[in-house]
Amino acid sequence: MATETEQSPQEIETPPNADSSEASVAESFEPDNPAPEPQDSVASAKKNAKNFHQILSIRVPLIVKVAQKKLTMAEILKLHIGTVIQFDQDAYQHVELMVNNSVIGLGQPVKIGENFGLMITQIGNITDTIKALKTDN
Repeated sequence: MATETEQSPQEIETPPNADSSEASVAESFEPDNPAPEPQDSVASAKKNAKNFHQILSIRVPLIVKVAQKKLTMAEILKLHIGTVIQFDQDAYQHVELMVNNSVIGLGQPVKIGENFGLMITQIGNITDTIKALKTDN
């Protein structure tokens, strides 16, 4: 005869197996972005290296600013072939080396055969040069 505290075998609930409980919790938790496979990391690094190489291959205009002068519109309209414009800058003064209208360095004009050249005497750091390459200046 069963007492009130005793239950028949049909009414006894068996506790879930601890191992299966942990497994079900682990199965229900899947991160949205799993860690990349090592092969994915290698492929990503190769793609980044290729992109970096392509960026370094881009040709950009390099400007040497020899001198600058402001003229009135009337003076500009009087310009003609053979006109000589005198600038206030000394002929042997340093000139500006520019990328995207931003100064990245200074240099001394030199003659190389029959061509003009520039011997760089000062150059900015790489961060400033990269900032000069931005098109939103």
